Amino acid sequence: MLSISNHESLYLLEFVERKNLKKKMDNLGADLKEQPTFVSRLVEEEVQEYFLGKRREFDLPLVFQGTVFQKKIWLELEQIPFGQTKTYKEIAQKIDNPNASIAVGAANASNHFAIVIPCHRLKSSSGQLSGYAAGTWRKQWLLHFEEEVACGE
Repeated sequence: MLSISNHESLYLLEFVERKNLKKKMDNLGADLKEQPTFVSRLVEEEVQEYFLGKRREFDLPLVFQGTVFQKKIWLELEQIPFGQTKTYKEIAQKIDNPNASIAVGAANASNHFAIVIPCHRLKSSSGQLSGYAAGTWRKQWLLHFEEEVACGE
């Protein structure tokens, strides 16, 4: 995974194989330097805890860069419990815009914080996995991992 942060905030956390990662990084408009920060060390610690099954939620200082609608969707994604999924339609209904499933998917794809804002926990209404820029295989792996951890406790 790749993180972009300064000493105060996290701007991006993504899988390095993510589609259009360079474009996403360029859109941050940051002068990037490869050096550890307090926040990057915190990210590394919390991500390791997540993959060891010891963390279900993250406590990182995130900088949300997006529209009001996108931010609303990302906040809804944070409410999906570890080991569970919701559909794009359920999120659209939750924000009182039941016809916004496609817009929910677009906002989901604009998320800058893989696993922290759990965009992998969204499925289509048919239950099919779709639309994960880091690969559907990874989305499936993450969902299976979370289900196993949640069931093991």
